[in-house]
Amino acid sequence: MDFKLSDGSSVRLLAPFADMLNHSSESKQCHVYDASSGDLSVLAGKDYEAGDQVYIHYGSIPNHRLLRLYGFIIPGNPNDSYDLVLATHPLAPFFEQKQKLWALAGLDSTCTISLTLTDPLPKNVIRYLRIQRLDESDLASMALRQAADEKISNSNEAQVLQSLVESIASLLGSFGTRLEKLEEQLATGVYPVGGNAWAAAHVSLGEQRVLKLAKKKAEDLLATVESESSKDGWLPAPAQCANCEKGPGQLMLCGRCKAVMYCGRACQVAHFKDHKATCRAIVSQKG
Repeated sequence: MDFKLSDGSSVRLLAPFADMLNHSSESKQCHVYDASSGDLSVLAGKDYEAGDQVYIHYGSIPNHRLLRLYGFIIPGNPNDSYDLVLATHPLAPFFEQKQKLWALAGLDSTCTISLTLTDPLPKNVIRYLRIQRLDESDLASMALRQAADEKISNSNEAQVLQSLVESIASLLGSFGTRLEKLEEQLATGVYPVGGNAWAAAHVSLGEQRVLKLAKKKAEDLLATVESESSKDGWLPAPAQCANCEKGPGQLMLCGRCKAVMYCGRACQVAHFKDHKATCRAIVSQKG
């Protein structure tokens, strides 16, 4: 159990008795640590009858962490999340200048940001990508801005949001069983309740719900930017194939790094010699 003390520091305690109690997201924090006496108190949050199960609150933990650390999940967990990894290769153009800007924004060249049901597209995701997508003309003006808190340009913003929409769509497509099918399978009892497959299905369900919300928010923001841009007589450049530079169309992301797009398998194979070093580096940075 982790406790924040009045001086801002924290202390971690092992309480064998409290660790026997199961978690419920409906329970409130019921344990208090007194730093002056060293006592740990566990308080009842409601009246209990004989035979009732007593729960404690482990914290706002998503299902993927509950399953990994404790071996169980909560159906419909309101704290479900998806950990989005953002990475930029050191050989990318203007990497050193961008690294300084990320530092000013409290970020790093490789960041893991949690998307949640209540905040599916955190501001730090947009801030990171605004800096990542800077071109030479924008770098100079960025020195006068507050670490990408606001839109840099219509072109930059459209690139950021378009890449997000495409990347999240690719992530959703990588799940073995899609959201709608999972919901149907869980509703019809395909997976035995309490089993490993049932728990894994709920983890996948929660992550896909978060990603769908993130994709919808990115699409809405992109539509707004495109609408504003069209009034100014500017439209964002369409996505294109990294090999033949043709587009738009049915483009696919590189299955490993998800950083470049191709119009087909032939172009992906043809471009592999130029792309493989960067691809491997990005994948290794993501873990």
